[in-house]
Amino acid sequence: MNRMQSWAAAIAVVLGLPSTAAIALDGAVVYQDVCGRCHGLLEEQSWKRFLPKDGTPAELAVVLPQGPTLNGIIGRPVGIIEGYSYSNAMRAFAETGAVWDRETLDKFLTNSRRFVKGTVMIVKLDEVERASVLDYLEKVARYKN
Repeated sequence: MNRMQSWAAAIAVVLGLPSTAAIALDGAVVYQDVCGRCHGLLEEQSWKRFLPKDGTPAELAVVLPQGPTLNGIIGRPVGIIEGYSYSNAMRAFAETGAVWDRETLDKFLTNSRRFVKGTVMIVKLDEVERASVLDYLEKVARYKN
């Protein structure tokens, strides 16, 4: 049982709910806990904003995201963040014309390395976590060309 499920189970007991399945996770919290560590916070600013690590002072490199921004991820073509050095696997996936829609993200977040063989990202979210993150991203991170 992961940390989010443990909290949900504790809340269910306190509230007298029949099961943790009845509790929907807060997608913003799951995003921050799981995704935000590497992809940074979601902002209202343009999805094109990305601060490359090249030439960045060492003290700032720690606070910069390791992965590309997820601002505007829903509906965005794969692999188009300028200044980000994608893995060979992700570049090959981008060449297929893939788009980060709900279905594609759901498959990727189920098991990233199975869905895009060779990706450096390692993520496996359970069904409840995926749904909460995807609901959140659909609300706050739609692609605007």
